Amino acid sequence: MDAQIDHTTGLFMLRENNKPLNIHCTKMVYDDLTTGNPIFKILKHYSDVNWNEIDVSSENKAFTILNENILFTPIPLKSKAPPYSPHRNDPHVGDNIGMLITDNSTKKSVFYAPGLGDIDEGVIEVMKQANCLLVDGTCWTNEEMITQKLGTKKALEMGHLPQTGDSGMIKILETMPDQTRKILIHINNSNPILDDSSEERKQLTDNNIEVAFDGMQITI
Repeated sequence: MDAQIDHTTGLFMLRENNKPLNIHCTKMVYDDLTTGNPIFKILKHYSDVNWNEIDVSSENKAFTILNENILFTPIPLKSKAPPYSPHRNDPHVGDNIGMLITDNSTKKSVFYAPGLGDIDEGVIEVMKQANCLLVDGTCWTNEEMITQKLGTKKALEMGHLPQTGDSGMIKILETMPDQTRKILIHINNSNPILDDSSEERKQLTDNNIEVAFDGMQITI
């Protein structure tokens, strides 16, 4: 989805795999993972790595992996490349993507996007197509890390849309169809919604927005 450390470190856990690692990502992510954070180069000391490019510029950009019934459609997003990236403050298409995952046999779909910094109309239309949304729930407020003295960056500076505010995630999710299941993922430790007895969690519940948890199973 991107080259952020928290989304790629798990690849190291697969280093002793006895088969080549088939990794799907965009060219921008591949570049960052072979230079500033050279995960691909390190993995090659343990196992072969096959890079499969996700081409977000192609008209027919959807693809399958193993199961021909499950279709993956990458959606370019406006967010941030990692802090170590040479174009951290110079966004490129492919730095960050969402994924519309569709079961061709049932036509049901999920939109997965752990990093959403700015949601344009094109992304909103894709979200409205999905039966279930798994979307960025990193911070409750834009200045959350600062006010809690846990950091110096605002949520938007890190490439994450806060839940609150006139253009926050809650307001965006209010525009989705009533039958859409809405689940927040990628939740920061500072976010008060992790406390299921908090007023913030109640506000989500009142808006039919769920908070993901370990072991969660989703049926659509």
